[in-house]
Amino acid sequence: MPPLKKRYKFVCIALSLVFISAGGISQTDSYDNIRFKRYDAEQGLPSGACDNMYQDKYGFLWVSNYYGVSIFDGTHFFNLPTYSSDSNFNLAQLPHNFLQADSISMLISSPNGLYLYHYKTNTVEKLKRQPLPVSRQPIHLIGASASGEELYAETAGKLYVLNRALTIQSIVPYTRAKQGIRVNTSGVTSDYFYLTTDNHFVKINIPENRADTLLKLPAETRNIMVNADNKEEYLVCTDHAIYRVARQSHKLIHKVFLSSFFKGEHDFELKDIAMDNLGNYWIGGYNKLFVYFTASNTIKDKTQTLLESGDKEQTHVVDIGTNKDEIYLSTRISGILISDRTALVKNYSDFPSKGSSVSSIVLHNEKLLFADFKNDINIVTPGDNNSVLQHHKIRGLAPNSIATLENLDRDHIWTVLWNDFKLGIINASQLSAQFPTFPVDSIAFAHKQSFDMLLPSKDAIPIIKKAGDQLFYYSANNQLFRVEGSVTQGFRFMFLDSIASPHYITCIEVLSSGQVTVGTSGLQVYNLEGVRLKKAIDLFNPNIPVRFVLEDSRQHKYLLTTNGIYVFDAKFGFKEHLCAESKRLPGNISYSGFIDNRDILWAATNGGAIAYDCVQRSIFKLSALRTIVNSEFNSKSLAVDDHQNVYFGGVKGVTAINTNLFSNKKRDFHLFFYWIKNQDSLLHNSILPGSIVNTRPFPHYKNNFSFSVHAISTLQAEPFEMRYKMEGIDSAWRIPTGLTLEYMDLKPGKYKLIVTGKYPDSDTVREVSYSFRIKQPFWEELWFVLLVSITFFALMFLILNYWYRKKFEKERIEASKQIALKSERERISQELHDDLGSGLTSIRLLSSSVSAHPNSPRAPQMLADIGKVSGELIDQMSEIIWVLNHSDDSFNGLIAHLRIYMASYLQRIDLPMRLDIQSNMQEDIHITSTQRRNILLVAKEAFHNTVKHSRATVFSIQCGTIGQNILQIVISDNGIGIPEGLPTTGNGLNNIKRRISSINGEVKFDNNNGTNITINIFTSKD
Repeated sequence: MPPLKKRYKFVCIALSLVFISAGGISQTDSYDNIRFKRYDAEQGLPSGACDNMYQDKYGFLWVSNYYGVSIFDGTHFFNLPTYSSDSNFNLAQLPHNFLQADSISMLISSPNGLYLYHYKTNTVEKLKRQPLPVSRQPIHLIGASASGEELYAETAGKLYVLNRALTIQSIVPYTRAKQGIRVNTSGVTSDYFYLTTDNHFVKINIPENRADTLLKLPAETRNIMVNADNKEEYLVCTDHAIYRVARQSHKLIHKVFLSSFFKGEHDFELKDIAMDNLGNYWIGGYNKLFVYFTASNTIKDKTQTLLESGDKEQTHVVDIGTNKDEIYLSTRISGILISDRTALVKNYSDFPSKGSSVSSIVLHNEKLLFADFKNDINIVTPGDNNSVLQHHKIRGLAPNSIATLENLDRDHIWTVLWNDFKLGIINASQLSAQFPTFPVDSIAFAHKQSFDMLLPSKDAIPIIKKAGDQLFYYSANNQLFRVEGSVTQGFRFMFLDSIASPHYITCIEVLSSGQVTVGTSGLQVYNLEGVRLKKAIDLFNPNIPVRFVLEDSRQHKYLLTTNGIYVFDAKFGFKEHLCAESKRLPGNISYSGFIDNRDILWAATNGGAIAYDCVQRSIFKLSALRTIVNSEFNSKSLAVDDHQNVYFGGVKGVTAINTNLFSNKKRDFHLFFYWIKNQDSLLHNSILPGSIVNTRPFPHYKNNFSFSVHAISTLQAEPFEMRYKMEGIDSAWRIPTGLTLEYMDLKPGKYKLIVTGKYPDSDTVREVSYSFRIKQPFWEELWFVLLVSITFFALMFLILNYWYRKKFEKERIEASKQIALKSERERISQELHDDLGSGLTSIRLLSSSVSAHPNSPRAPQMLADIGKVSGELIDQMSEIIWVLNHSDDSFNGLIAHLRIYMASYLQRIDLPMRLDIQSNMQEDIHITSTQRRNILLVAKEAFHNTVKHSRATVFSIQCGTIGQNILQIVISDNGIGIPEGLPTTGNGLNNIKRRISSINGEVKFDNNNGTNITINIFTSKD
């Protein structure tokens, strides 16, 4: 080997030292990029002074604050009232503790008692009956039993068991507790811990009421914290050491001293411990923050990150919480600090030749070597806090020549050149290249000549793939070779098989099952069986090369192509196609990929890097983190270290992804209507997630609605996508511009507001809805239209019915009149026949007798009889004419006729009798001719009887009405009355009764200083 020039000596020595040292992103280095986002009064907290935190089942973070209690949904704070009209209500006293009593209520403790928050109404009340003694000392809500039927709390040196009704069920005794030593507990547990006077650290199993000693601690121990998140062990931390104690056996697993971090016992006051999703513990206190790594039993100081995030000279941590990928820090003066997911990604882009595109990566001796298109090699130790890279040029190489790098052995690296597809070897220590003559050079050169471009397609580059200690596979054009040997012993190239032209081999993979597989430029996959290539997948598309073939633990196959990712089962049966068109991938062009030991497929695409869960079939798009500098990658630029950290080379350097920090757990979230208003009325105020159905309709004039919609989402690095649509109004989804949605002047009808939310990398969509109805004006309601229609038709029916009834009644009356008239005519005809006929016959006979015997002594008498009979005939004719005269069809006409008749009669017979005929009726009454005649005959009958028999001097007729339809006629005289013993069945009385009865009346006879006849006739206005 020729001597090195002086200018390379220092570089070689430095590189040798670098390669000897161990590299890779260790577990502790994974936490270097973790930063915290600060939330204080500017984001809605009442103040920056915070204390305890608690995360409920919905994902809300409850924060104890100097000015009360705040509820955090990941974006906004909802602050509970500090005071109320109740003088005993005071939520401004620290510290608060929280315990979810059930799905709709949260139990809150403060030094002045217990409070209960109601999710449904967004209200908080102080319990009127306090189950625990209120002594102005903090009440610590420890936890609940496995069944949730018992709650555990401690205050004033006593441990209480409460039932669901929040009444004391029992008091758990613990003795010999060391005064002034407070043991803070974090994690879900039903145990209580304390330190005895003789410094034994004791655990009380509350359900079993059993005490077990875990540790004997030093006498100078001041601060004690215990975490119970790990199901296998307890982590006990003091101001001197960290102890790991097995849960079941109570044996000490490991002990780590803290002397290197704390200069004295007063330098650090422990406040809380929390375990993250990797099983490491975050330890916080006043102005200190550490991470304890259980795998290596090492501690990393994150105090500087704490101070920078808190933006204070002193940032006192009082409580720590974790949520899958996030860390929550509650501080005394800096509000709430919440980590994001930037630790997942680290960029190596600060190359001396800035802007260089990385063509290939190789992890050599646990150091990363990046080759760019300027023929430069950049070397970096992964995990370094800075990104200062060592930049070198490789001797013996023309510019822009390195296409791919692949490990050969500890000191050498394979390389394939762009210019002539030649296979070469780079000496890593001397940074020089050598190009022995290999049997495949002519095949590669012929392959290169088949392309008309200066730099052919990346997929056409010959491939060298390490498969064992001295075993490699090489492809050029469509031929596959087996390569065995070493730099010192030489290499033997053996041709194995070829694929059909015009396709060429685009990738060689050694799967986890040991199967050697090649992909082609025509979307085909071949398995190497012995020395032959057997086709396993043939989708045949001459324009889609297979760049990577990956295999998960179930031996499912994943083809990374320029048209997305094709998924096959273990028997090469097609399962699905992941592509941009289905919104499963951010871009169709897949450059490179790797499947980790959790079956997460990490791939670089032209739309950014992704993590695809092969089992759950969910995709996380790392572009959502907004920390990746690369937007385009290179298909031959991929490396994976022993910690399964993956490195993608791109146009702006290298993107390193810490796969260990990635949580593929289901990231759950909820949507909720915080408030709903109709006009100015508050309809709903709650943080309880879920849909709402309003069963009570709104009147038509209350048609303005506003909604405040929130999402419970604490993933800080990912934007949360929300959209909404009002069924009946919106034809397409709308993107909210704020948290308030408004709809004005809604027309009557049924409505349903649907709000959906999702993470941009997830297919999981959450939805809430609010259903309601606006009533039509009552005059447009169906019932009103039906009622009006029915009323109209009923009214028309009644009017027509009334008209027809009146018509029929009129016709009936007219018919009755005609019948009565006919009867009257028949009666008159009969009377004319009977009375007038007999009278005329009598006159004729008498006149004949007078004529025959004029000188007869009886002649004068007969002449007198003729005159008498003639008078009676005249009276009867007058009466008949009066009855037939309809102009007299009224009661007053009847009275006038009676008065004339009686007066004439009395004058004719020369009888000194006084007539008293009076009527007190206000208006005349119409009577029929039949009624008129019968009343006339009854009155004449009574009058003739009075004249002939009563010896009366006064004859009286009094007429009037009773009510609306009774005509009353009282006929009386002052005579001797009806003689006693006179039968009431005589013709005269019976005639009166019969006549009155025939005209719908009744009659009553009475003797009272004469004869009294009372007649009541039922009349009608018709």
